[in-house]
Amino acid sequence: MLSTVEPLLAIALLVVGAVVCALALRSIECPGWALIGGVLAGVLLGPTLLGRVMPVTYEHTFVGGVAQREQLQQLQGRYGADLLAAEHAGADSDVLEELRLAYRQQRIAAEHALMQARWDHQFSQRILAVTCIVLVLLGSRAPTGRAKRNVQHGLIAPMTIGLWAAALPGVLTVLAATWWWQQDATHAALLASAVMIGPWALTRVDRIAAEQTERGGSMLMHRAGHVATLVALATVIWSAWTLRHIEGVLWALPLLALAMSWLRPATPLFGSTAQRTIQSSLHFIVIPTLAASVAVKIELLSHFAFWPLLVLLILSGDGRWIGAVCGMVSLGGRRASHAMKLALGAMACGPTQLAVIAIVAHTWMLEMPLIYALLVGAVYIEISVPLRRWFNEELSRQSELR
Repeated sequence: MLSTVEPLLAIALLVVGAVVCALALRSIECPGWALIGGVLAGVLLGPTLLGRVMPVTYEHTFVGGVAQREQLQQLQGRYGADLLAAEHAGADSDVLEELRLAYRQQRIAAEHALMQARWDHQFSQRILAVTCIVLVLLGSRAPTGRAKRNVQHGLIAPMTIGLWAAALPGVLTVLAATWWWQQDATHAALLASAVMIGPWALTRVDRIAAEQTERGGSMLMHRAGHVATLVALATVIWSAWTLRHIEGVLWALPLLALAMSWLRPATPLFGSTAQRTIQSSLHFIVIPTLAASVAVKIELLSHFAFWPLLVLLILSGDGRWIGAVCGMVSLGGRRASHAMKLALGAMACGPTQLAVIAIVAHTWMLEMPLIYALLVGAVYIEISVPLRRWFNEELSRQSELR
């Protein structure tokens, strides 16, 4: 019978560690402190630090399957001893082959038992991640303001911008994954969905840049993000069905909470104080905890892969931005500098990319080096806010000089 102590301890450590690290980074005004604080907590509690200093504690708390892992090691030890004894006794090739076949069957059964034990042990961590995903995505915010809402851009503009913002990084990711990293089409598409999903909530920097460019620009970018998100969600659902059938789809369904958030009424259901409390809870607790639940699975050295990390880091932010710029240019009527300013909001995807990462990490649908690279991409999006602010100011200065 699976003990409930270690799974509950894992949840407590993830939540407390994530909140403490997030608050520490906020105190030094670190950009993206919520997400990055959670990643830092996950690194400290994961195999990188805790797994090295206290490997038994880490395995019992976060991994599970300790007894099954020991049984597999004992099986491997017995096979080595039996094989050595048989060779020393002069056994013929038929006997040795029969020994190998028997060991292979026992090893497959033992490995399956180990994976099942770890899957069962980590059930509470998956539930924690799913809960955080739903809360984060339901808490996404649309630009506010009556004047901005009254601006009509039609359907063509947001669809074109959103499709370009999703297609450019998505296609490049699929090409790199299939041709370079030897992934099949399904895993490549699942990987691409993380860098295609649209913004969670445009930062103040992105909203200012969009509204300076054109009236209602922040709403245009938000609606373009809806289009990119729908493309990404369809890709995730298809990939999850192909890989895990109904079980995969069920674990991916929490991502639909982002689309559900679009259906909220324009008038807030709660007062301003309650709204601020909800948003504070997301930033101080939920986002850090979600990030920690992913980072706790990553070993910074053994899971490091340079080219996937570099490529996915670039495509996570700049790929979306360049895609959105291409969409605007294809529509015509905007100068290149205006398109670049307006498209900055396409990069505000840290929490939504994190949500996709959490699904694939907790359901074991992608290799850890690729999850590592996607997580670094989400961190890059969060820490690039000051860079986007500087870029906006530089473009504005050059426009004034003209």
